[in-house]
Amino acid sequence: TQAKLGTLKLDLAHTGWIMAVHLTNASGAQMDLPKYISMQYPTEPASSFIWNGNPFSDSVKMDVTTGTVTSTSSDWERKAGIYFVVNQAGYPLYRGRLGIGSTRILYRWVVSTPQIEQMKVEMKLANDTSTDSTNRLPGRTVQNGKVYHVFLKWDGTNLTLTKRDGTPY
Repeated sequence: TQAKLGTLKLDLAHTGWIMAVHLTNASGAQMDLPKYISMQYPTEPASSFIWNGNPFSDSVKMDVTTGTVTSTSSDWERKAGIYFVVNQAGYPLYRGRLGIGSTRILYRWVVSTPQIEQMKVEMKLANDTSTDSTNRLPGRTVQNGKVYHVFLKWDGTNLTLTKRDGTPY
């Protein structure tokens, strides 16, 4: 009852933001969805932090009541990346395919500092080969509660980060 609980105060401030990755198959053939797409800082950042729950690490924790992020790992790479697990057993898109000219949008919730440094992109294909993007995602300022769109084009050989209109960065 209200008498026993007193006044309940909630702070519904956003604790992160959403990254929406638009993966377009610009090759001449239908493709299996990649096993994963990973975005990561190419070198250890001085002060920027970005993380969304690396599935291979439980070293980063967030106190949602304060927004404080801590880590027990000394390995910065476990704390500085965004991972989209896509085509792996147990995930909804397992054995999924992407038609010629088709686009699939993938979403991840992200916790970060407001300033994001440029990131490299790696895509692990269904046949276990990995490819890095031919360019990098530029650094930018982000705001909690917003959705930021990233566009990836796969031509069968190269993975390219593009602007919304399809032109490379």
